[in-house]
Amino acid sequence: VGLHALVGISMMVLAASVPLSEAAGVANAFKRVRGWDQSTAELSAAFERSGADALVFDNRNDFHQMQRYGSVDGEALYMWLRHEGALNHAEQGWPLPDGYGAPVLIASERPEEIPVIERDFARFEAFGEITVELGGDRRRHYDLFLAQDYRRVARSPEYEAQIERERASSFD
Repeated sequence: VGLHALVGISMMVLAASVPLSEAAGVANAFKRVRGWDQSTAELSAAFERSGADALVFDNRNDFHQMQRYGSVDGEALYMWLRHEGALNHAEQGWPLPDGYGAPVLIASERPEEIPVIERDFARFEAFGEITVELGGDRRRHYDLFLAQDYRRVARSPEYEAQIERERASSFD
């Protein structure tokens, strides 16, 4: 019991101290637990400024942290579906309904998916960005977009092949 208590206390100290976790070489492991109060406060403020009816995420961890720490009503939180079907609990339980016509604010932490997200909306325009410093050289970054009229493009093998061709050509 004493050993487990010592290990637990050590982990809490490392999580709380950026310099200590950096020195121990484990800062990357703790970046996912830092900065959620600030991240969700800034996302909530952007959502209020946007006038959108819903806040949509492309990352399940961000979605769940917003559920836990954010001030946006849970009825206004959705997940964008990247693949043909749901791949995780967030996508299964809170998918943005196809045909959702009202304006949404999209918070994307995955820049490579932005062109794919854009295809699913009739209206899609930049709304700014949010960057939260997590300590050391780590940060959490969101690109924000106002979008409307969600019409999900079918995720066929041909569609996926086209996405891969476009990504490959963007590296040329």
